[in-house]
This record gives sequence, structure tokens and C-alpha cells, in this order.
Amino acid sequence: MTQTLLANATLVLPDATLRGTLRMEDGRITDITSGSALPKGAIDCGGELVMPGLIDTHWHTMLAAI
Repeated sequence: MTQTLLANATLVLPDATLRGTLRMEDGRITDITSGSALPKGAIDCGGELVMPGLIDTHWHTMLAAI
């Protein structure tokens, strides 16, 4: 099992924005907690925005032929 912790992040959720930690296991979000604590082994996001579940579909069709 691979675990990733994104801590001290500004989490943009569908119904709120909060400062906290996002936990992922094997590429899936398993927990979101509030607070600015930095758990051992976590990536310190330094308050940067994290948008769980957002899929970036931005691409340039004119570059597809290159």
C-alpha cells in the first residue's frame, strides 16, 4: 500500500475551503482532516491550493498533430 499525505494545504472542496491534510492510499483519497499540523512523512504544501478530485481537461487541439 502506497500512502501520500499532503499537509498544510488549502483544500478546495465542493462545499467549503479549509486548511488541512489530504490522505491518499494507492491513488485514492481516503481522508481529509482540518488543521495545520505536519504529520511525519507528509508533503508540506505551505498553504497552496489542493483541489481533490479535479481532473484537468485543458489541452490544445492544435498541438495534437505535432
